[in-house]
Amino acid sequence: MNPTKSTLPRLGALLPALLFAALLPAALFAQTGTAALPQDKPVIATQSLEPIAMEEAVGDDYVLGPGDFLDVFVENHNYVVQVGPDGSITLEELGAIRAGGMTFGEAKAKIVEALSAKYRKEYCFVSLSKLKQLAIPVSGAVAHPQTLRVNWGMRLSGAVALAGGTVGAADDHRVEIRRGDETKSYDILVAQRTGDLSQDPVLQQGDRVFVPWVDRSKPQVLVGVQGGGVVNAAWDESLVLADYLTWAGELGRPSDARAVRVTHADGKVEMVDFAEIGTRKAAPGDRIEMEGGAGSDVYVGGAVAHSGALPYQPSWKVVDYLKAAGVVIVAADVKRVKVIKATGEEKTVSSIDEPVAPGDFIRLDKATIEYIKDWATIITAVISVVYTIVLINETTKD
Repeated sequence: MNPTKSTLPRLGALLPALLFAALLPAALFAQTGTAALPQDKPVIATQSLEPIAMEEAVGDDYVLGPGDFLDVFVENHNYVVQVGPDGSITLEELGAIRAGGMTFGEAKAKIVEALSAKYRKEYCFVSLSKLKQLAIPVSGAVAHPQTLRVNWGMRLSGAVALAGGTVGAADDHRVEIRRGDETKSYDILVAQRTGDLSQDPVLQQGDRVFVPWVDRSKPQVLVGVQGGGVVNAAWDESLVLADYLTWAGELGRPSDARAVRVTHADGKVEMVDFAEIGTRKAAPGDRIEMEGGAGSDVYVGGAVAHSGALPYQPSWKVVDYLKAAGVVIVAADVKRVKVIKATGEEKTVSSIDEPVAPGDFIRLDKATIEYIKDWATIITAVISVVYTIVLINETTKD
């Protein structure tokens, strides 16, 4: 028997069965009523590998706006859509859908529902691909008023810093965010001092920042700054010396200062140790400035055992420097202590408990009797010289 002739009839009988098995999956898929995607549609890689600096993950409450990018996944491919200037996105073969102004959670549900009309819902996904940038106008009492282009997540204090920071006459306690018709004030100084982020909110699209000037009709505190200038700060009974110095930028710069000089409205000067500036408060009209540091000396002279320079000590008074220099009790007149400032101003202090500033010269005058003794000594010396000269002349004549 010829084996070839016997095999061919068998294959012919199996051919219809094989053809039916090949076409069955396509027929079943067509009965679902869901269109199959073109097999030649490319798969678009959309995931960015660049690191993103963020305080925390973005949740479903994130509000979408122009500039946001979304990854849309449908069955076997994905593509990127951008929220346009009008707040809408365009989906393939489905047209435009409005997403701007909605939370990400709301927009995601809306997009998936729209996609389910054409694709199987269980294979439709939406994710955030890239966050929008914000255009934030910053104006008022800042060094460089301008419209900033910043990433989402920027806080109020960061925008102020990018605009060059506040100027001397700025009121950092009442920085405004204008959002639509609503205006709210925030204390960025308190936020920096305490870390209270409720006073340093994250900016939103459409926000405008305005830094007001200090209201000069209200009580002020003057803060001396590096270079000899003075800036005005609004007095606040809750603030301490460190707050005003931080606000003026003095605590943020390199310094070897060891005390703060407080000049009260009545002219009285008080030296406050650095360890106390976090608890000591200022009064209306006070002027505060950094004082002292390594190499700052106080000079002592007059009726003391050791005239010269002594290292400045913030807690020391006039009496402490006199003790350190060694007061000559017999010769000194403790009622005649003079303090000569670095500016040349000279005053007789009424109490040896007076505060002292770096660069001061303390002069302890002698008692009146000591001046008389000095003059008597001089006169005696002059008489002795004159007598000696006369005696020599007389001897020469003889």
